[in-house]
Amino acid sequence: MGLVIATFAAVPFVHLALESWRRNYPHVPVLVCDDGSPREEQLRTLCSTYGASFARNGARARASVGDMSAFVRGFDWAREAELQILVKMSRRFIPLTDWVPELWALARETQYATYSNRCAHFNFGFRTECTAFHVRSWFDAGAVEELRARVARNEPAFVEGYVHDFCRHVHERRCEANQEFERHHPRPPDADGYGVWNIMPDSRMTRKADLLWHDSEAPVDYHRASVLYGLPYRLEDFVDPNEGLGDGSM
Repeated sequence: MGLVIATFAAVPFVHLALESWRRNYPHVPVLVCDDGSPREEQLRTLCSTYGASFARNGARARASVGDMSAFVRGFDWAREAELQILVKMSRRFIPLTDWVPELWALARETQYATYSNRCAHFNFGFRTECTAFHVRSWFDAGAVEELRARVARNEPAFVEGYVHDFCRHVHERRCEANQEFERHHPRPPDADGYGVWNIMPDSRMTRKADLLWHDSEAPVDYHRASVLYGLPYRLEDFVDPNEGLGDGSM
C-alpha cells in the first residue's frame, strides 16, 4: 500500500500530514505531488527530511486537472513500486491515527477495486479527498490511461463524478468474491461501484476526532494539531492553503 498526497503549495498542511505519517503509519511509502507551485524547494526539502518521494508538475494545470494529475502520477509510482493499493489524499485531508489496518481488512473482506464514501450534505455519491484503488484493476480496465489523456489535454472535470464513472467502469470487471459480497450488501445506484471506507463520515461537514478536513475543521484545528506535534507554525499559516499564490480547493 502506498499514499499519494496531492497539493499546490500548502507547505504547513503538507508538513502536518508528513508528521502525522511519521507518527502513525510510517511503514506506508508516500509520494507528495505538487501542481507546479513556487514552493517546490520547501516541499522537496520536507519530503527529503521525512523520507517521502516528491514529484512536481512543470506548470500549474487548470482547475481540477492538477488533482487528476496526482492520481496519474500516483498510479505510475505505485505500479513501479509493485504496490497493490494506492491511496490518494488531498493536502488538507489529514488522518491523525493509523488507518492502514482498517483499509487492509476492508479490502480483504470486500474485494472492491475502489474505496471511498458518499457525502449526504452535498449529495455527492463519491468522494475524492480520500480514495483508495486496487492498482492493477485500474490499469487493466484502461482507466489510468483515460485519466492520463485528460490531464495531457489540460481539460477540467467535476472530479468526483468523473472518477466515479471510471470507478463504475472498473467495477464491471469485478471478481467473483466481490460479486458474492454485493449479493449480501447491495449498493445504492448513486453510490455504487466501491467499498465504503469509514475513514470519512458520510458527510464532508461532519467532524471526526481522528481526522482533519477543511469542510468540518477550521484553521485553529490544524494549528492545534501542529502545536501538539511541535511544528513551527502560526494560526495564520493555516488560513490560506495556497499561501497567497492563487485559487484552489484540494
